[in-house]
Amino acid sequence: MGANFTRKHLPVKLVYFEEFDRIDFAFYREKQVQGWSRKKKEALITGRKDLLPELSKSRSSTTSITSITSTSSGTAVASGTSATSKELPELVEGNYSIKTTPVAEPVEATNTKRINSLLLEKSSDDKTMKTAIIQQSNTANIEENKAKLAKNIAHCAHHGAKLVVLQELHNSLYFCQVEEVGNFDLAETIPGPSTKFYGELAKKYSIVLVTSLFEKRAAGLYHNTAVVFENDGSIAGTYRKMHIPDDPGFYEKFYFTPGDLGFHPIQTSVGKLGVMVCWDQWYPEAARMMALAGAELLIYPTAIGWDMRDPFEEREHQKNAWVTVQRGHAVANGIPVIAVNRVGHEDDPSGQSAGINFWGNSFVAGPQGEFIIIAPNDEEANLIVRIDMQRSEEVRRIWPFLRDRRIDEYSDLLKRFRD
Repeated sequence: MGANFTRKHLPVKLVYFEEFDRIDFAFYREKQVQGWSRKKKEALITGRKDLLPELSKSRSSTTSITSITSTSSGTAVASGTSATSKELPELVEGNYSIKTTPVAEPVEATNTKRINSLLLEKSSDDKTMKTAIIQQSNTANIEENKAKLAKNIAHCAHHGAKLVVLQELHNSLYFCQVEEVGNFDLAETIPGPSTKFYGELAKKYSIVLVTSLFEKRAAGLYHNTAVVFENDGSIAGTYRKMHIPDDPGFYEKFYFTPGDLGFHPIQTSVGKLGVMVCWDQWYPEAARMMALAGAELLIYPTAIGWDMRDPFEEREHQKNAWVTVQRGHAVANGIPVIAVNRVGHEDDPSGQSAGINFWGNSFVAGPQGEFIIIAPNDEEANLIVRIDMQRSEEVRRIWPFLRDRRIDEYSDLLKRFRD
């Protein structure tokens, strides 16, 4: 970047907005910047050196990024399917510097295009946490799935991740497409072989690791359970999925007993994690309970996808609703949300349906619902982002929703319906 291209040339805030499959680029700022010309704005977005020669250090690269977002908290976004990225200048706003940094290429993925994230470098005294989300496709071979996860976890840890979040029931295919008693053989005790495996990975790489396992509590008693590992390999806590769906292709009530551990954040070395699982993400009451108990992040390992026989418009409605409701949890509670979904097609073993196309789109949203990072809907991805752990305090000061709750008027929420 040219020596003359300094803070005075930049708007107070630089934000790109993404609206699902349509991308709009727009500037906004809190105060007017004198002399900010249209050409300079265009140059900053596109990296056009002919418009602004000072941008001498702009870069170009072929990635699978289709959208880039720089939020007011200083975090950056990379997402999308295969594309050739525009030339992007190195942007500076105060003590923030956005740099393109390669993140793990999916191991053994059918599409091996590299996915990059834009990591925001902040001053050392800021409270940020480097977080990784691993969006993976699965096969019927459990050991291969675990080996691939281990490689992805290692790669994310090598890039500095301190918190790594996996998808729901990541050891196997999503077996709940059918009601088959033989699938109970997939369950295991906690502690058990998988907790030993993932605990050793957490210890080896000194990370906090969020996993999702099929728990055998007793003969005939099974749960869909998230297990969180501390960076020393110990189990920091568990959460049993509370809301259990029973829909075509998602016959979870056949397998899982509703959770009985309540909505309690799990204390870890990186913060208090409000971990829930998939169907829980549709319930604002659950997110609120976690927030009221002091959760600093809401985390949802997920397995959700399309029936491809549905019209395109219906499939988009479903995906967008899934994204929107979780961004709403972030806004209503003033804390970030992490949702990690699986990706790829899995056949219906019974042959009675077209199977499920898991729609990926794993994402992290900030405390105002803003996207921080988004994965594609048709590729595996390891994405790393810095989460500003101080920003929730700032947002809650200007939007004090917890202060203004009328808890004296909410007693009917304990009823099934207000007849």
